[in-house]
Amino acid sequence: MFLNDLHEYLGGGIEIDGANIRLLMYADDIVLLSDDVTTMQKMIDKLEAYCSEWLLEVNISKSEMMVCRRGGRLAAKEKWEFKGEQVRIVQQYKYLGVILTPTMIFATHVRHKNDSAKTCISVTWNNFMTKEVVTLQSKMKLFEATCRAVQTYGAQVWGYSYFEEVDKLQRYFLKKILPLPDCTPTL
Repeated sequence: MFLNDLHEYLGGGIEIDGANIRLLMYADDIVLLSDDVTTMQKMIDKLEAYCSEWLLEVNISKSEMMVCRRGGRLAAKEKWEFKGEQVRIVQQYKYLGVILTPTMIFATHVRHKNDSAKTCISVTWNNFMTKEVVTLQSKMKLFEATCRAVQTYGAQVWGYSYFEEVDKLQRYFLKKILPLPDCTPTL
């Protein structure tokens, strides 16, 4: 099914480098973007009409709203409805595996991916990393292919920022495979 006309139908959106971006679409996910409360509700109303016209369903229980800003409480008017049902407002939203927060700082995402990467180390440890016949080079390749790949997921979005957790994971791994005491200095 193609929804190519949905972008034009909705109106609204935000301006980024002279381009109007109204929505993000991937598979069955749609993200509406607006920098104005009223415009967002109008976009939601148009989405409702579009879905009604084309006999499409929106699962409101899986629909969420996130207001991006540097802090502060939501105003009373910052509520949105789809088919008369209020859309739940969240403080964290996962889109295509990247955890977004209202301040658009990716520390939460990086911490989550770091935890997953540590799990990769644990899973491979007994079966591969502790074997003396496996070379250090092979262990490093496995680390890069599994742990680093998990850890840096979404780096195209957050990679412009420095996160100590990224370096910390590599130090943790090196201390384990070399085997160095935990108190070994990092510099």
